Amino acid sequence: MLARSNVAKWLQNNGDFDEEAVLADEIADNDPGLYLFKFIRHYAPESPFALYGRPVTPKNVPAWLRDGPDEAEEKIISLFKSGKIKEYFALLPDGPDPLIAALADADWRRDLT
Repeated sequence: MLARSNVAKWLQNNGDFDEEAVLADEIADNDPGLYLFKFIRHYAPESPFALYGRPVTPKNVPAWLRDGPDEAEEKIISLFKSGKIKEYFALLPDGPDPLIAALADADWRRDLT
């Protein structure tokens, strides 16, 4: 959807040119996932913290590590391992759950599985 510019066209048609410019920057940075999260937070700020269709909760993340993640969950775990998850946290109005924030600060170099 982002690659086909459907969201950009929708934003332009609704007069949201500033947001459309942000979209262009995010896609140029090869991070459409972060842009989509920004888009959702902007237009549905009350939505729960979820990525790739998975709620990111203190219960779910350890379960993914314990039980073996699927493809979407592995992408989320990669965000934790790289520290990039903190860019998503910055978009949450009340910040992340403290336990989720602690996972982001964990030493992912160790084998946590």
